[in-house]
Amino acid sequence: MNIKERASFIVEKQAQISESLDKFDWLLFDKTSVNLKDKDYAIQLFLKRLKKGIKTFTSKKNITEDYFDTISCIDGYYASRKFDNDASFTYTIGHIDANKNASSLIITNFDCLNNLSQFEQFKTFILDLIIIFQPYSIEVSEYAFYRERMNLKSNEYWFGWLTYFSKYIEIPRVIADAEIEELNNGGKLLIVTKEYFNSENPEHLKRAKSLTELFRRSNVKPLVKNL
Repeated sequence: MNIKERASFIVEKQAQISESLDKFDWLLFDKTSVNLKDKDYAIQLFLKRLKKGIKTFTSKKNITEDYFDTISCIDGYYASRKFDNDASFTYTIGHIDANKNASSLIITNFDCLNNLSQFEQFKTFILDLIIIFQPYSIEVSEYAFYRERMNLKSNEYWFGWLTYFSKYIEIPRVIADAEIEELNNGGKLLIVTKEYFNSENPEHLKRAKSLTELFRRSNVKPLVKNL
């Protein structure tokens, strides 16, 4: 998947998410405004972001649209100018072959999406995303909580309200602090709580920490991730 295809892939998925949310105005992570109704323009903006990122992490000066590597591509969308205090969708685009889609999605500060503030509503949304995106994993978390309080590394799962694992991920069998739901596609939905997840809630915090420690001991990590 070259970078033009990566940009097209991400814009197409976010456009479908936008239709589900009936929200098309977003900001890229460099704070550039973009309307997902204009996919061609959005692709060009995102492609510009990808090229800039590649130049940051490599010594290449001239990046063409057919540029290809196996390094994950990380970028995404903010819901508003509140940035880290508002909802965001972060895409990680990695190796994609006949057997594994290593692309993943992290949703943070989801409580700002007012029509998804209840568990059943959000679960339905996640199940729709699995069909749209066919991801390796989906993590639903709180950015500031995991950056500032948990101090998680970039190559660890960010447990929050729920986490989706595709059938290609072997997760620890004994998980006392979460409910595991088997899905028809062979994937699993790990649910920390059916209440609204709140990092200030001691029980929610305890469960999230317990899962983090369990996955560390079991050495289960995302295939590609670099926030």
